[in-house]
This record gives sequence, structure tokens and C-alpha cells, in this order.
Amino acid sequence: MKNDLIPIRYAKILLKVANKEGIDDVVSKDLDTVYKTIESFKLKKLLLNYTVPKVVKRKLIESIFLEKKIHITTKSFLLTLIANNRFSLLYKIIESYKQLILIKEGHSFAEVETAMPLSKSSCKDIENLITSLTKAKPIITYTIKKDLLGGITIKISNRIIDLSLKGKLKKIGNLLLQTSINKQGL
Repeated sequence: MKNDLIPIRYAKILLKVANKEGIDDVVSKDLDTVYKTIESFKLKKLLLNYTVPKVVKRKLIESIFLEKKIHITTKSFLLTLIANNRFSLLYKIIESYKQLILIKEGHSFAEVETAMPLSKSSCKDIENLITSLTKAKPIITYTIKKDLLGGITIKISNRIIDLSLKGKLKKIGNLLLQTSINKQGL
């Protein structure tokens, strides 16, 4: 869990700097360029290899992105990742940065899990519910989880709405267990 927070922290710092400089869209485009460049040149293994000295990685980034013309803020950020041995988090940082941009633009993220596929009208109802809860346009990821047995769970940020049969059975089981413990204790 802690490892998931590190890319978010880096993305927040990058967005804060980009906002201050008024270049958040420029940095976003730069990050797309960085991603595509690293994938197209197959540099990923080299840049993620801990046996390759930081100096070599630094020179590689500087030479490649001198030609690609990315903003100095983006380049400095990449060099910071190399200096801090965090380049392995680049893809997660890019994903987090993109999500933060979408949140800034008024979107929210939600994960919806169901036991079976939902109809279009049910999806629309869920979208409306999430919109009313978050006051933002939701970007929803739907997942089928047969172990829910029935119903739905909705995860929005740090909130979970569990309306699944599995969740209800678990609550009933906990209540029965608690009642049993209380009776034995009396």
C-alpha cells in the first residue's frame, strides 16, 4: 500500500510545479512523449537496471530528450527520478499525473464490481449516483466478480459502498458471532 503512495506523491509534486509555472498541459504531453520514447527505443530495461550507473542514465535521458524537445521541468523531473532511484515508478507516476489532471478538470474515479454484467440503464443509474455523491463527472471501471454472489460494490476514493450479497452475508455472520460472544459472556 505504501508503495502505491510514492507515485502519487511524485505526481502531486510534479503537478504542483507545473501548475505554478502554468505548464500542466505541456508536462502532460511531455510525459506522453517520454512514455512513447522509452517504449519505442526499448530503453526501459536499461533505465530500470540498477547496475547501470546513474551518470549513464542521466546522460542517456539528456541526449534523447535534447532532440525530443521536452520542457526543462519535465526533464528535471526525470533526472530527479534517476537520482532518487525512482525511475521504476515512472509509468505509475505518469498514470497518477493523468488522473490528477482529470480530477483538476472536474472528474472523479470509481470502481464498480458486480456479480454479473449490468444493463446500460443500470450503468447510467450508477453513473448518476456517483455524480451526485462526488459532484464530478465519473470515470468508472466496471469489473465482474462472481464471488460477490449478487449485488454491487462501489469504490469512490476512500469510500466503499457494499451492496453485495457477499457483504450482507458477512455482516449477518458478524452479528451472529457477536451475539454468540455476548451470550457466552453473560
